[in-house]
Amino acid sequence: MQTEILEYFSKLTKAEIGQLPENGGFVLQMAPSSSGTAYLDGSSDDNMSLLFLCKNKSQKEAITTLENVCNILTRNKRHSFGIYNIYVATQPNYVEKAGEFWIYSCIINFKYHNKEVL
Repeated sequence: MQTEILEYFSKLTKAEIGQLPENGGFVLQMAPSSSGTAYLDGSSDDNMSLLFLCKNKSQKEAITTLENVCNILTRNKRHSFGIYNIYVATQPNYVEKAGEFWIYSCIINFKYHNKEVL
């Protein structure tokens, strides 16, 4: 289910899934998150964190890209896959400068209802 959620957020934000390319880009990756709540029927409410990274020659464009993602994701109240309680855990912030590229990141946290019964 996590793969489908990653693909959903990739499509919604236009971020690629994976590592930042050397020549700049905008990607998302899974980040560590706390465990969720398991129920007796095998379903659960799970937590998930997504790390968004933007690498751009323009510092302003990198920050703006991530700010837009935060707004798109938190203002949309109807997400697929039973996603709820979505919030910005870490606002867009500086990571490093690699050559002529600025790298910024933000983290989005949310819960989702996992109906997969084991």
